[in-house]
Amino acid sequence: VIRRLAPPMHTELKKALQQEVLAAKSRWGGAIKLSKAPAGTPTAPLPIGVERTIARPASAEAFDVDDLRVRLLIDGPSASAECVRVEVSGDALPAQLQAAAAARVAELWGGI
Repeated sequence: VIRRLAPPMHTELKKALQQEVLAAKSRWGGAIKLSKAPAGTPTAPLPIGVERTIARPASAEAFDVDDLRVRLLIDGPSASAECVRVEVSGDALPAQLQAAAAARVAELWGGI
């Protein structure tokens, strides 16, 4: 079995992506969690993940979901659907609703 690996990221592209991640961290601080592939892996630093947990607002107290976790995963060097994914999860949120919420976030974020 031959596995295709993503080509190494160009240095300028890595720097630009790092600036975007640092800007997100600066804007949201401890409200987001960042992750990346370990150094030395063939696709490092990809995938890069940005996760934010959003607490249920007071206006939604009637719902059984306490919070939503929204995770943006960057798998490649462009904003295409093949390179960027959105995941939404919540303990009491049905899988079908998680998928619909992720699709809507992706659509609003930029049509990925």
